[in-house]
Amino acid sequence: FELRLFALTLAPLVGLWLLLSRSARAEQTHRDLRELHQFTSTIGRSLDPNVVAQSALSEAVNLIRARSGTIEIFDDDGCVTLSFTTGDEAGDAPTELDDDLIVVPIGDTEGELGVLTLRGRIGALTHFDDDDIRRAKSLADHVASSLRKTLLHSLVEHAAEHDALTGLLNRAGFNKAVEESFSPHARTSCTAILMLDLDQFKEINDTLGHHVGDHVLAQFAQRIAAL
Repeated sequence: FELRLFALTLAPLVGLWLLLSRSARAEQTHRDLRELHQFTSTIGRSLDPNVVAQSALSEAVNLIRARSGTIEIFDDDGCVTLSFTTGDEAGDAPTELDDDLIVVPIGDTEGELGVLTLRGRIGALTHFDDDDIRRAKSLADHVASSLRKTLLHSLVEHAAEHDALTGLLNRAGFNKAVEESFSPHARTSCTAILMLDLDQFKEINDTLGHHVGDHVLAQFAQRIAAL
């Protein structure tokens, strides 16, 4: 009888605990989605990869509650083109928390774009847990999407202002460069325009073919650009 009474007394408490636990999980899920939406909105406000990388790092450190963090962005050859650190200064002495790391790749189906590193959990937890790692991976995926957008924008912008054969400025790019050179911010510098002409270039196209002429133009542009 006492055991049955104990079970009847315990049952409502167990039910209440399960209800509160389920409610807490739902609230955490809602909070995670809200923070993720805010994160994507923040890093998606700019098409400048520098701004995107810095914003992403700052937001990730705050959301994961890390002591410090570093973000590195790679080029197609795997070389670091952008690198930012927030939190502790790079020259600080190592601490006992330096082994508490989250390192997640920033990439998509087209390839790896960089890496996000978070160091030292702060707050109620003293070490990163599985939820922190999961959230960091989710943030890195959204960073990859934003960075891919900035790269696409840069390619389109570059193609609109540069000649595909020589890589030099086309008419639109030249006009823009001239306007910027004569802007109020650039009046302290000296601007000059040099015009060059390739003599007998038509004969190269007519006798050796346009593919050879294209090669000559590309070589000429490369040598002029190196001066």
